[in-house]
Amino acid sequence: MERSSRDLALDALRGLAIFGMFLSGNIPHEYFPAWMYHCQVPPPKFEFDPAVAGITWVDLVFPFFIFSMGAALPLAMAKKLKERKPLWRLSVDVAVRALLLAGFAMFVEHARPWAMSDSPTTGVWLLGLVSVVLCAGVYFRYPASWPAWIPWLVRALSIASIIAIWGSWAYPSGEAGFRLARNDIIILILANVWLMGGLAWLLTRGSRLTRIGVMFGIVGLLLSSQIEGSWAQSLWSFSLFGMFVPAWSVYLLCFLPGTIIGEILLEKTANSEGEAWSRAKWILIGWVCFAAVVVATGFLFAREGLPWACLPLPVLAVLLSRKPSSKQEQGTAKILAWSLGLLAVGLAFEPYQGGIKKDEVTLSYVLVAPGLAGFMLISWQALQKIRPANMLLKFTSGTGQNPLLAYIGTGNLVAPIWALIFAPWAGSWFNDPWLGLLLATFQTIMLGALINLANRWRIVLRA
Repeated sequence: MERSSRDLALDALRGLAIFGMFLSGNIPHEYFPAWMYHCQVPPPKFEFDPAVAGITWVDLVFPFFIFSMGAALPLAMAKKLKERKPLWRLSVDVAVRALLLAGFAMFVEHARPWAMSDSPTTGVWLLGLVSVVLCAGVYFRYPASWPAWIPWLVRALSIASIIAIWGSWAYPSGEAGFRLARNDIIILILANVWLMGGLAWLLTRGSRLTRIGVMFGIVGLLLSSQIEGSWAQSLWSFSLFGMFVPAWSVYLLCFLPGTIIGEILLEKTANSEGEAWSRAKWILIGWVCFAAVVVATGFLFAREGLPWACLPLPVLAVLLSRKPSSKQEQGTAKILAWSLGLLAVGLAFEPYQGGIKKDEVTLSYVLVAPGLAGFMLISWQALQKIRPANMLLKFTSGTGQNPLLAYIGTGNLVAPIWALIFAPWAGSWFNDPWLGLLLATFQTIMLGALINLANRWRIVLRA
């Protein structure tokens, strides 16, 4: 039986990151403690302060997504490699997807209702919904059974409509039409990381040691870029029309470890003989891994007792995974070992650059985050052993399986539906901060429900 390219735990990790992005962006800016927000944008002023060191769960959302994107690469490329497609063809595939992601970054920011108007009207909200349909026309995964001319025609009509509508739209900034600078920075960084990371993986897929060497090179560039007047600083500050930025290669320190984990997942699932670990042991490992992420994040927020206070639970998880009997268990043990290594090295760099920070990105941050992502991945794997939790796993992984639709859906599905249907009679109920948090949680669940419904109808978007 041919192996599926899907891994539910990995999809769930990606879905968790998407939920985290949406929820954190909608938490009311009042009343709640600092660990509910980005650490460098603390209450009560919510102004960026680069002097504040530490991270919160909000700061882990983005690197978790990058890690899952890297882990998905070997799974997505497995079939193409099996067909022995040449390196140049695979490189073109990576570059094309990066361009599609860059295009998606521009479209999302141009079509977002709050970008089109400071006070969206009914017409703007409806146009936000229309934008999802046009986006689907471009990025929809068309069935292979359809005649080839249908996808091309629909894409051409969708692109023409996008150009006609948003190419002449008068934005609040006073600049009408398309602007390269008007883009979604998160997706644009992902496009850059996918391009650089995908090519790096293709060139090093036969040697993980070489890939680690690439990571050391990135660390060297990051450190050297801080030397005034150096060529490394010039390279790090280079930008090609704001669309390709070498400095964003620092996130490869999250992406490339993800590719190693993805290779392990591929090996692990391809050899699916029975497991020797008991269900109770799997559940224990899962809870220890989840607790390790929570405790480490708490200590990295408070920055007390570092680094040793963060390590006992991750070490315990590794010890619990000793003596694996099957290939699947060996894979889990390897993932835990890699995750512990990344976390330990990242903690060793924690005092450097004034402490761990998301902004501006510190070396500790991009090493600790993929380590914690690895532990969270194993906690999702263990969740599969708990039958009552399978519904949560399927719900979250379903969202992770359709990330483009989920991302545009945050502002162009959930927000318009709420504004047009619910807000007229329920909007005033949520003035209280706690009710506002309840609303943000409800809208997050609503997003997941819409994406899972789209999956059932086979409406899946792919770059």
